[in-house]
Amino acid sequence: MIDQVKEAMPDCLIRGQGNDHRRGRSAADFELSKGVPVAGCMVTSGRIVRGKVRVRRRKDVIYEGISQSLRRFQDEVNEVRAGMECGIRIEGYSEFQVGDTIECYAIEKIAAKL
Repeated sequence: MIDQVKEAMPDCLIRGQGNDHRRGRSAADFELSKGVPVAGCMVTSGRIVRGKVRVRRRKDVIYEGISQSLRRFQDEVNEVRAGMECGIRIEGYSEFQVGDTIECYAIEKIAAKL
């Protein structure tokens, strides 16, 4: 009986969250023929994947959203590794400046322990 209660309790407790960060630095801002801005980036650490992104200018977070497009040359890709260049288009954001840092992150739920 005690073992069953111990197994059920973590589901009742509040779960923590952890962040996994990957970084890229914006080197240029391009406009496509459709008028949509794209940040030309060099991936400085980890790898950039499609999903949630955060744009930092200096140390301030200026935008959080979802990557709309991730391209390497003309190809749509799912990830770009450190040391490579890519183009990122972020949904709802168009104010890129040279030197902005674009972080890709994932929020993971971590089960609480007793």
